[in-house]
Amino acid sequence: SAYFLARTTVMLPLDMLWTSLYCPIAYYMGQINDDPLAFLQIFAAVNLTLVTFQSISLVISAGVRTPRLFIVCILLISTLFSSGGLFIPIDELPSFIRWMRHINPLRYSNDLVMHLYLSGDQTYACKTDGASSFSKCNALNHTNLQPGDDRAAITQAEVLEHFGVEKEAWECVAFMGGLALVCRVLAYRLLRAKTNGFEGCDCTVKMPCGAKDEDEDEDETLMP
Repeated sequence: SAYFLARTTVMLPLDMLWTSLYCPIAYYMGQINDDPLAFLQIFAAVNLTLVTFQSISLVISAGVRTPRLFIVCILLISTLFSSGGLFIPIDELPSFIRWMRHINPLRYSNDLVMHLYLSGDQTYACKTDGASSFSKCNALNHTNLQPGDDRAAITQAEVLEHFGVEKEAWECVAFMGGLALVCRVLAYRLLRAKTNGFEGCDCTVKMPCGAKDEDEDEDETLMP
């Protein structure tokens, strides 16, 4: 257990080096919130997402046979992106997969970053020269608005509601932190099982997970 903990932790600083390089560039290119505290919080959230998905990958690598790893990873990535509501609005998803957003770590990561990005009491001005995606602004376009008019101000709560952010920040942190812990414990147990003869899940219906094919056993008994 000490070796597993050390082996899975020693690479974290190197992984976080990449987030240290691209996170400041991507954050300040957005020009939405220049608060240094908000940046540090988002940086921590990005690294929490890194640890969470690294933990998921440890479970996959420990529990799935090598020939099936690529298929499992593609299916997982496709499921996460299609059910999180990031590219397809939740209302447009089939009803039988909408519930998956409640167990989708990518969705929780997005909601957490949105909360942190839009923290504080900053407001945003409505467009006055065309249609807006906010119905509140469209209702005001035909009135005589002046720059700085409070009626044309969009609050951060309205922005979060507009983008369908459902989870609170603490819920996102608790879910991702808990998932990372559970996955690392599960990965450790799977590796311990491998030392006792577990061969990994074949991810097919041909035979049970971790079991040997009967033909293979017969071949082994016939070999000199």
